[in-house]
Amino acid sequence: MAPNSTVISIPAIMTAMFFSMHGYAQTANLVVGTWELISSDNITDDKRTPLYSEHPKGFLVYTQDHFIYLISRPDLPKFASSNRTEGTPEENKAVVQGSISAYGTYQINPDRKSLTQKIENASFPNWAGTTQQRLFTVSPNELRTITPLASTGKGRAEQVWRRVK
Repeated sequence: MAPNSTVISIPAIMTAMFFSMHGYAQTANLVVGTWELISSDNITDDKRTPLYSEHPKGFLVYTQDHFIYLISRPDLPKFASSNRTEGTPEENKAVVQGSISAYGTYQINPDRKSLTQKIENASFPNWAGTTQQRLFTVSPNELRTITPLASTGKGRAEQVWRRVK
């Protein structure tokens, strides 16, 4: 009987692997696409504060294995010099505090409902070369992400994205 039970186990294992991978593929396919930022908030001690204003601007793009995003305040100041390398300290500070971008690769961890992002580079240099895990929920038209430690160094960041059609 032992040999027959092994034969039965192999198809069962293969079926389980197929359905497990199929669920992963469905989740991965749901995040692939272009997303527009709806909100980006910092949460500390149950206090919600918009990170990039009440109406932030931003886009997030997921391909099968890469991501890129850019987020900014809608009211970033124009540089008086019209030269990005000659901003005043106040102009530079406003841009650094009012925007963030990053790109790299990602993997979905369906069991943990998380994305693992390997950030190749970012406008916040401390993130370049890091690996970050973000919790997420996704539906066909909405993606919600939670960054456990916000780039502000305090609290967590919660973002809501709407799929671009």
